[in-house]
Order: sequence, then structure tokens, then C-alpha cells
Amino acid sequence: VGSAIAAIALFGFWAQIPYSRLWLGMTWILATLCCLTVRQRWHRAMRRMRIDGQLMYRTLVVGANEEARSALEAFRSPALGFRPVAIVASEIGDGQQVSVIPDDLARIPTDVTRNVEALRRIIGELAVDCVFVASTAVTPDDMARIVKAARLEGVEVRLSVNLPHILPTM
Repeated sequence: VGSAIAAIALFGFWAQIPYSRLWLGMTWILATLCCLTVRQRWHRAMRRMRIDGQLMYRTLVVGANEEARSALEAFRSPALGFRPVAIVASEIGDGQQVSVIPDDLARIPTDVTRNVEALRRIIGELAVDCVFVASTAVTPDDMARIVKAARLEGVEVRLSVNLPHILPTM
């Protein structure tokens, strides 16, 4: 807004067109107020949509170990923008399973990660926007199939990073 008003003033000066400074000042104030009003309404609408859950990623969680459980607990916060809709149990990792899976989550058998088409079907049926993978819960081959299915379905893949053997002094 300020740049546009400055450009008008410069154009008027260079073209030697008489203009009222009061008119220029009032135009600047009015344009600034309009911009601030539109911005405030936009932020209110975004806040309302965030509270209503309209901006949350419908998320498929792959893994049923401690790492996946931690992610599910973190996803309870609406501020993160993830709404878990299903969990795929896994057989590798530390061998621990999620002790309590919330009732509103669909439970999907592990073998779905072994077949790209089955995983694509699940992603489509659940209208998933994001696949969250607990890194310690899948094999490299499973990860390749998960990424391929997600890419073919046009969904985002998020991967938890678990680096327990890295020392902070390195």
C-alpha cells in the first residue's frame, strides 16, 4: 500500500500534475485500513477452520511400537495439524506394540505394507492426506513400497527420526 501511494506521489511530481497532499494522505490511510481489515478477517477465518479441524491432515500411522505411540500422543494436540485415522501394525523394531490404540482409529494388518496396490486402496478409502511412518517400525523394503504408494496417490509422507546412537557432542 505504501509503495503504491509513494509511486503515485512520484508520478505526480515527475509529471508535474498538481495533486492534494490531503487526498494522498487520506488514500494511504483508507488503503491501509482496508488491508488491515481484510487481513484480520482472513486470520479469523483460518483460526475458525483450524479449531473446526478443517485444516488437519488425515493421517495414516505406520508402526505400532513405542515410537508410533509417542507420535499418536503428540497428534492429540490440534496445533500440530494431524488427525490420525488409522494405524498399521508392524512386526519389526523393538517388538513392542502400542498398548492402547484409541477406539476411533482403524486397525490395518501389517501385510498391507507388503503390497503397493493394497496400500493405495487403503489410502484412497480412508481419504488420507498424510502417511506418518515410525522409522523403527518398518524395513527398508517396506519403506520403499510405502513411499511409492503415497507418491502414486499424491499424499505426503512424514518420517519420524530416531537417532538414539548419535551423541550430542559429535
